[in-house]
Parts: sequence; structure tokens; C-alpha cells
Amino acid sequence: MKNYNYLATLMFAAMFSLVMSSCLGNDDEPRKQIDPIYYKHVSGSYSGFVQYLVNWETKEFKKEDGINMTVTPDSTIKITGIPAAVFAKNIKDEKIKAAISVLPSPTLSVRFLIVDVNANGVAMYSKPLPLEFKGVIVDGKSHDYLIRFYGPSLAGTTPDYSKFSLNAYLYSLHEDGLEKEKFIKKNNVVNENTIIFVECQRAK
Repeated sequence: MKNYNYLATLMFAAMFSLVMSSCLGNDDEPRKQIDPIYYKHVSGSYSGFVQYLVNWETKEFKKEDGINMTVTPDSTIKITGIPAAVFAKNIKDEKIKAAISVLPSPTLSVRFLIVDVNANGVAMYSKPLPLEFKGVIVDGKSHDYLIRFYGPSLAGTTPDYSKFSLNAYLYSLHEDGLEKEKFIKKNNVVNENTIIFVECQRAK
């Protein structure tokens, strides 16, 4: 499935995230104070889809339904239903990629910080936490793998909190505590091949 509208959306979010991340830790400008009530407003159960690039040359995206998201007031997001193969899709070592891809779907944990509330909705920084795959057998040996994400990335809701969207950027693969592959290399520039896009509707 080719979806150039989503491609444009994802790339804008990726570039915007990089711009915003450069402002983190800047003490020259005071941060906007956000009423804690908005953490309760965005909390709840959501369900929807994940979308990601499957062919770099043709810009073909794949969309998969069955994604569930739980958002809690302590600034935590739990996402289930994303196949392990999605997180392994950029791994160059085919044996490791194949071994991780057949594992059960992991739970992706994300921390978020609300940075703005306006007429367009609630805007957030988000930080997906590393995914662990322990005891993975490759060439007859057991290994512990870790997939890290680049951040911060972006998340947000619609003004009525009915839709929650976020991006996660695949960053690196670690084997037994050592970095083995890096998916974002030159100047930490993200592209559509590293982006995992999740969009969910609030459960009624």
C-alpha cells in the first residue's frame, strides 16, 4: 500500500521532533506550565493501527490493525499488538532478524511529557523505552537483545482526546550488552524507514 499522505505526515513529525529536541534543556526560555489535569484528560484505553515502511525504494507502507494502547495519568503509555517483526525490520543480520521476528508481540512502554495544549489538541514529547528480547537462540546460542529508540519523539491527541497518535524511531540493536547495529547514523537524521507510527481511537 502506497500512502504518500502518511509519508508526508511522518516526515514532518520526524523533522519537527528533531527541532524540538534541540530545545530540551535550554534554560534561557521558561517552559510553559501545563495543568496536571490534562494528564487525566488524555488517559484511557485506545485501539487502532500501526503503520511502517516495508519498501524503501517504492515507499510502500504496511498498516496493521489490532493495536491497543493504555495511557495513565503518571505519564506512561503501554502499547500492545505490534508484531516483534516490526521492531526487527531494520536489522541487517538476517539470522538475528528472523529469530526476533517470530517472537511474541512485546509490550512497548513509552513515557510522555505534555508540552502544549491548544485548539489543535494536546502536544507531547514522548520517549519509547528500550525493548528487551531475552534468551533468543541464534546459531544455537542464547543471546539477549535490546532495541533502542531515538528520542525524544512526538505524540499528541485531538482536542476532544478521542484520537492519540505517536511516532517511535528505531535507533539501534544491542547484543549481550554491546551495540551491534545502528539504524540512525549520519548526524542522527531520522527518515521514514526508521519510523513506527501508531494511531488509536479512544474506546467508547
